[in-house]
Formats: sequence, structure tokens, C-alpha cells
Amino acid sequence: ALSPFSAKARIALSVKQVPVELIEIHPVRRPPRLRELNPAGRVPVLEVDGVGITQSTAICEWAEETGPGPSLWPADCASRAKARGMLRWVDDELLTNFFLSMRKEAFGVDEALDHPEIVSNLRDQLSKRWKPLEGMLAASDGPYLMGTQPTLPDLAAIPLAVRLPEWKP
Repeated sequence: ALSPFSAKARIALSVKQVPVELIEIHPVRRPPRLRELNPAGRVPVLEVDGVGITQSTAICEWAEETGPGPSLWPADCASRAKARGMLRWVDDELLTNFFLSMRKEAFGVDEALDHPEIVSNLRDQLSKRWKPLEGMLAASDGPYLMGTQPTLPDLAAIPLAVRLPEWKP
């Protein structure tokens, strides 16, 4: 999946052992059905009984509620709230900067709207925000951001971590 948000949803569905049919969507030639399920025309989208579930975190939460696999959240309320904030931070500060820079690099910048250095600026922001993530991981009681078990913030960061060597910020 080109989208790190789609990759996050795929990983969660796999961890939760939810069988799904994966359909690759070309980033330029999107089928009409995609817009029927998500008026924004974006991926990921999960279709369940004719209903389109949009946004990667909503798909992950649906998987959490319906899948038999291990929980994607810590057991206690305070840790769960911390993990939710961390997930939002990973999505907003890391994945968004990465995805926008990658997309603008691949498909071009909008000269009327984008700053000429937009790709470089987004990469710089990602590099600055990666260091705190490494600090969070180092401060954890286990190999994952929230301890000994992977949680949604980990699943969100994995697609980025595996793409960074190719991207070379």
C-alpha cells in the first residue's frame, strides 16, 4: 500500500485476525465505487455490509471491536488514554508529513498553493518529530511504545519506519 494510513489499517486487520479482501486502488485512476463509499475519494475504506468505514483509525477501532485477535489498546484506562494521544500524534505529526511529502514528490507540487520548498519543509518536520518518537520508545518498559505488547501507535508507526530507508529524509 502506498498510503501509510492504509498500511496501518491492514496491519490492524491482520493482528485482529479479521479476514478482508484487499483491493489495491491506483493513486490516480480511482474507481467510482471508492467515491460512493467515501465522498472524499480517499483510502483506506473498509466496506462492511454495504457501509463504507473511512479513516484508518476508525477501521482499526472497528477491527478492535470485531476481531478475535489480541487487543490493540492497553488494558488500563490511563494507559489507553495515553496510547490514544500517542496515536493521534503519530498520525498528525509523522504520517501526515511523510505522506504529503511523498505524494508531492511523486505527483508534483501545486505551484499556486504550495511553498516552493514544501517537500523539504515536510521532510524537516518529520525528522524533527522522529527524535521524540525514538525517545518514547527508549523510555518504554518493553520493545513497544506502550510496553510489552504492540498497540495502535506502534501499528501506525510501522509503515513509516519501513519506508524511511527508501525515502532518505
